[in-house]
Amino acid sequence: MRCVGGLLTAVTMAILLRGDVRAIATVLGDKDIDRALNLAQAPEQKRSLFHAAYIVRVNDAVVEQIEVVTEFRRCVLIAEEQLRLGNWLFAHGVREAREKLRPWRERVSLVARLRFHPQNTLAVLPPYDIRIDRPDLEPLNLVRTPITALLSGKPGDFHAPLMGATIEAIFDARSVGPTARPVSVSLAARAVASATIDFARLE
Repeated sequence: MRCVGGLLTAVTMAILLRGDVRAIATVLGDKDIDRALNLAQAPEQKRSLFHAAYIVRVNDAVVEQIEVVTEFRRCVLIAEEQLRLGNWLFAHGVREAREKLRPWRERVSLVARLRFHPQNTLAVLPPYDIRIDRPDLEPLNLVRTPITALLSGKPGDFHAPLMGATIEAIFDARSVGPTARPVSVSLAARAVASATIDFARLE
């Protein structure tokens, strides 16, 4: 009887998990945008739980985390920023949000956050890359943004040391697909960190 009960529990959990799956939306409709705008106005705890599902912590000295930004999540992020700026009207209609999302239609980004040792001697940002593996999927675009420390203020000191960076790889959402995919961060064609991201559980 215990085995039967355990099997029923496992089946029930599988059904519940399957029912909670929300695959990446390759085309955001007005209802999706409206739902994203409502989420951006939700209490901080609810918004934090939503964003946490898109962040994967990586056990690496340099790569701190890999973050997924789908079109739906980008809509939430844009709305949150507009609300922080005091543009309360932004969240009361989908037209302006739709316009801001236009460059990101059918796009999904992977963003790696890097942190360098405080005593590093880097003069330029190393050529880190992000890719989706098995099968290999090259990004449509790759943006590397250095994070520098403040200048010391000493006369003649114009060198701001590199503290970290963000590496954003932009992919075609349709090519990624609603499935689990291995993601790797590499330097000079050598993988330095990797994680498996289940895109089927993200919107």
